Amino acid sequence: MIDLDKYGLGYLKMKPVNTWTDDDFTKLFDSFVSDNSAPIVDISFNNQNIEALLALSHCRQCGNCCKTSAIDGNNPSIIAGQEELKAIAKKTNTTYEQLSAKLVKHPMKKDALCISLPCMFYADGQCQIYDVSPKVCNTYPLTGVMNEDVSYVAINLGCDYGRDIYKWLLKGA
Repeated sequence: MIDLDKYGLGYLKMKPVNTWTDDDFTKLFDSFVSDNSAPIVDISFNNQNIEALLALSHCRQCGNCCKTSAIDGNNPSIIAGQEELKAIAKKTNTTYEQLSAKLVKHPMKKDALCISLPCMFYADGQCQIYDVSPKVCNTYPLTGVMNEDVSYVAINLGCDYGRDIYKWLLKGA
C-alpha cells in the first residue's frame, strides 16, 4: 500500500470506503500511478480468479498498455513465451528466428524474450495480433506478483479498466 499521508489522503484511513467519493478514488488511484506502484490484492493469480476479475469491467481499447508500461517504466516490455512467439510469427507471416531477432532478452529471466513497448504490433489504433497476443496482454491490467510460494494479483491503476476492478474490490460490491 502507498503512504496515504504523503499524498494528502490520510483522511481516507478513517473514512469507510462506502462513503468515499469518486474524487477520493481518483486521488487514491492517481497516487499509485505517481508512486509507479500497483495495489496487490489478496487474491491468488490463477485463471479462474483472473477471469472473474476481468469480468468486472471492460477494456476501453485505448491502446495505452501497448504504448508504455505504467507499472515498470524501467522495463517497458511484454514478456512472451516461445509458443506465444511461434503463434505470433505464424500470424505475421515471418519465422520464429526473424521475430526473435527483433525482440529483447528479459533482464531477469534468462531464456525469456520481450516485445519492447511501444509494441510493434499495435498499429492503426488496434492490436494486429489480438487473437494470438501473449497471455500478459490478455490478463492486463492484472499481473501476478510472487510472495513466498503464492502468486497474488497486482492491479495496474494507470488503466481505467484496472481502476474499475480495484474500485469494485475496495467497495466489496
